[in-house]
Amino acid sequence: MDFSEKLRTLRKQHGLSQEELAHRLGVSRQAVSKWENGQGFPDTDKLLVLSNMFAVSLDYLLKNGDVGETVHTDSRYFVSPDLAGEYFAFKKKRGYQIAIGVALLVFSLSFTLFFSGPLGVVLFLLVAALGLAVLVMLAFQPDRMRFFELERRPLAFDPGFLQRFQDDFAAEQRRCGLKIALAVFLIILSFTLAFIIDEGGYGDQYLGVMPMVWALAVGLIIAAGTTIGAGHVILNNPDHVEEVEEEERQSWIYAATMPLSGVLYLALGFIWNAWHPGWLVFPLTAILSYAYSAWQSARRS
Repeated sequence: MDFSEKLRTLRKQHGLSQEELAHRLGVSRQAVSKWENGQGFPDTDKLLVLSNMFAVSLDYLLKNGDVGETVHTDSRYFVSPDLAGEYFAFKKKRGYQIAIGVALLVFSLSFTLFFSGPLGVVLFLLVAALGLAVLVMLAFQPDRMRFFELERRPLAFDPGFLQRFQDDFAAEQRRCGLKIALAVFLIILSFTLAFIIDEGGYGDQYLGVMPMVWALAVGLIIAAGTTIGAGHVILNNPDHVEEVEEEERQSWIYAATMPLSGVLYLALGFIWNAWHPGWLVFPLTAILSYAYSAWQSARRS
């Protein structure tokens, strides 16, 4: 059995389509098809990824032989210092991109408070659509599959790597802590402003400043949280693997409740003109979803 046959067999054994494998390798589906047809051969770095992904040795991939001659390597996914650096940089950048998308969604709520009537609704829908577009484009980026195995399997590292990474990550953690502290300050500030607006009789339209402040706070939290999460994947890998399994069991909760909260908010606005305090449906939904998820996790532990 040559390389092309082994690749095709391993891919099918792991339940992957050619397109899914291509995404994880960062190549085109046509490239995978050529490899499986014996019309080409992957680069060395792609061979290393395949070896990790399918838990087989490079010797098995490169040397002709029967499928029964598979030599399984350590079931852990080996992460070189370079790969860890690429992963951390990717997650940090993606965190900022997600933060922008979510911040736009939160920011859009301010328009329904600042502007009454159709203008506020139109501006709300336009900015919300822009935020959704950013998040949808991120969901379909091919690079998101590049680190699929790294985020879901137990990891192995070079000796001494974790200590070096932890030392380098300490400064990043401090910066993230400052971002989160600033976000908490902004949230407290927003409620202070709401109290001043209410007591001063300035009118409900000025409460539109609250979603603006929240947008910045949420963006800071997401950016910092994504960076800290990337470090957690590396430094606390066994705990992370368990968390991923739990998150996959609970993912349906947020997938179901958050779209419903959006529909409810629009219904409150269009039918009863209750844009304010209708926006409270979003934080309440998030809190209830998290509480239910935590309760389910506690039942299993």
